[in-house]
Amino acid sequence: MVSFEGLNNLIVVSGQFNIEDNFALQNFNGLESLMQVGSFQIINNYNLNSLDGVNNLHAVTWQLRITDNSNLEDISALQQLQACRTINIIRNFDLTTLNSFNNLSDINIINIEGNIDLINLNAFENLVTVSQYLRIANNSNLTSLEAFSQLTFIGGNLEVLDNPQLSQCCGLCPLFTTDAVIGGVINIANNLTGCNNIAEISACSPCGLVNTSNPEYDPTQLTIYPNPAKNILHFQYDSPVNELVNFTIENHLGQQVIQSQVYANQPVQIDISDYTAGLYLLNVIRKDESESRLFSVAK
Repeated sequence: MVSFEGLNNLIVVSGQFNIEDNFALQNFNGLESLMQVGSFQIINNYNLNSLDGVNNLHAVTWQLRITDNSNLEDISALQQLQACRTINIIRNFDLTTLNSFNNLSDINIINIEGNIDLINLNAFENLVTVSQYLRIANNSNLTSLEAFSQLTFIGGNLEVLDNPQLSQCCGLCPLFTTDAVIGGVINIANNLTGCNNIAEISACSPCGLVNTSNPEYDPTQLTIYPNPAKNILHFQYDSPVNELVNFTIENHLGQQVIQSQVYANQPVQIDISDYTAGLYLLNVIRKDESESRLFSVAK
C-alpha cells in the first residue's frame, strides 16, 4: 500500500485507527479530510518519511502513538492538532524535531523515548498541565527542555533519564521553585551537568518564567475538562480574589455562542449538548486581564 486514496471523504474515526507494518507507505495522502480520531497509532512503517495528508487533524481524543518508524523525519502535518490526551513518540530514529504540538496546553501523558536524532522539544512551549506523567528518556541527541517553561502541574511522575547530550533544563526550573505541583516521584538522572537532579535545575538563573516582581502574588489559572467534551464542559478560573468574572464561548468562526458571569475559584458546568461538533474558544475576562482555552466538541 502506497497511499490512502479512496478514503478522501473520511472525517472521523471514533475508535482506533492503526497504521502498522506498511513498508511501502511514504505519507498519508488521501486522508486530507480527517479531523478527529479516537486512538491514532502509527507503528513500524519502514519507509514513512512524513505525515503529510493528515494536515486537517484537529483532535485525537485518546492516544497518539508514533513508534518504530525508522525513516520518519517530519510530523509537521499535525500542526492543526488542538486536543490530545496521550502522546507516545518512541524509537523514530530520523525524527529531529516535533514541531506539531504548539496548540496543546493540557495533556494526560507524554512519553518521548528512544528518538536518537531528536534535538529539542520546542513543540511543547505552550504546555501548562500534564495530568498524569511526563517521561523523557534515552534520546541520544536531545540537548534542551527549555520549551517546558510554562509547565506548572504534573499529576504523577516526572522522569528525565539517560539523555546523554541533555544539558539545558532551565525550562523545568519553575516546577521546583514556585507553587507548581508534581504529584508523583521525580527521577532525573544520567543526563549532562545541569540536568542531573533538582538542585542543578533549580540553580538556573533566571529561572524560566518565575514571577519575581511580587512574591505574594498568586497567579490566575483557567482549567477545563474534558477536552474533547460531549455534553458537559467543566471549567474553573482560579484567582486570588473570589469575585465575579465574565466569560464567553466562541465557535471556530469567532461567533459568540454564550456570554455570562461566574465566580472565580468555583467549579462551573456548561451544557454543550446542543453545540455542533467542532472547535470552540472559552474566554474568561477579569478586569483588564483575560485567559483563553481552546476545546473541541465531539458528537
